[in-house]
Amino acid sequence: MIYRYGIECPGCQARLLLRVSVGAEIEQPFFVVCGRCHTVIKGKQVLRYEPHPGARLEMESAKLIDPQSEGPFVETISLNPDLPARRTATQMADEGGSSFLHNAQLLGTSLVETMRRIGLFRSIVSEDGAGLRRLGNFYLNKDWQRFQEEGRRLFGKNWPEPKKEWQYHDVLPRVFLMAYHPLLIGDWFQRFVKEWSDFLSSNKARLPEQRAFAEGLLAEGRVGDLQRLVLERFDFMATHKSALLAAIPAELYEDGMEKAIAELRLPRDDFDVLKGHYVDCYELAHRVLSILVGTINVVERGHQDSFDATICAALAAKGMNNFKNVPTLAVFEDRPNGPKRAFLKSVPLCEQMWDALLERELRNAVGHYGARHDLQTGMIIVDGKPHCSYLEFVVKTIRMTHVLLCLLHVLKMCHIQKLLTDPAPATATSVAAKPLKNRFKKRKPKK
Repeated sequence: MIYRYGIECPGCQARLLLRVSVGAEIEQPFFVVCGRCHTVIKGKQVLRYEPHPGARLEMESAKLIDPQSEGPFVETISLNPDLPARRTATQMADEGGSSFLHNAQLLGTSLVETMRRIGLFRSIVSEDGAGLRRLGNFYLNKDWQRFQEEGRRLFGKNWPEPKKEWQYHDVLPRVFLMAYHPLLIGDWFQRFVKEWSDFLSSNKARLPEQRAFAEGLLAEGRVGDLQRLVLERFDFMATHKSALLAAIPAELYEDGMEKAIAELRLPRDDFDVLKGHYVDCYELAHRVLSILVGTINVVERGHQDSFDATICAALAAKGMNNFKNVPTLAVFEDRPNGPKRAFLKSVPLCEQMWDALLERELRNAVGHYGARHDLQTGMIIVDGKPHCSYLEFVVKTIRMTHVLLCLLHVLKMCHIQKLLTDPAPATATSVAAKPLKNRFKKRKPKK
């Protein structure tokens, strides 16, 4: 459904006709840009269901006028709070006149899957978001009794009833994988888990050293602190779901639609919120990277402080002399984050994921004090120059979900390596006492 509203631009008094599609939230914030004076006008559409369905428009500064009133409208602007839209569509017959139908054209056979993912994640967060938050808190506090009770509330008879401590550690990442699965386009997590598990079991002679390294990390409290930070990022995504879900279709558009996609805009401005999340995920990943690299050093050379001399020399040859001599893992942690991914050479899929999902240039761009979302062009501007579109930035922020799940798995393995007398089961993808069925997949998304 599309509601039509008339407004008067506060900058030039131009009469503008807005065509606003109905979104999923009761309050749907948006912005428009006057085509005549380029004034940015912010507002929100508020839905109502009683005593009968309808909507009203609230604008920060623009005067509301009757869309049926006499007199021409200088411009017609079409937008959808929940989907990328073609801003220049002026009527239903235009290309992009219906944002839903336009996205259906761009998505092709992926339309149903896209809408299912969006609706399912909204339903999970709405019904179980608070329960997932409690489950994470009980886990961090090692309140296993309440952890069990919350797990039963979430999963009913499917809850695997952990009995040993390592089983509690094993089940937590799988719960969050199920809850956040609608945001995952691709199989980075599954492939990472297999590669990391295979690597941990590749040199059984080093299992005692692996256990000693894990024990040291846990004794410092580092693993628990990092797990808490990862869970906070998941909670952020649940809280700001509407800012993220609007970009999900862009992950699934069919090939050959690049020209049409370039004309799409998100009519939201959540940049100041999302850029902090992207930067926090990037920095958090590099804190866990030290554990990854320390484990690689242990498996291959017997000690966390034993770095690959070939990699150090290669970095130094490229002018990165602060990596020429890395005496300890603690020193490594203080080095610049960018070149550290080179030490993932022994786990090539992990290295590939780091390059694909953790973009140093994007982190530096959005982390810059002068970075801003130019609402007139839909671009992220850094030092006066466009870096990428806001839609592209939100897509890349969603992809951080893969990274967070991988980090949670690495931290889980630290616990399991310490607790198991025979670390062999730690090489399995799943070692819970009972399979955990995904109850979230069977839920019907809310309309």
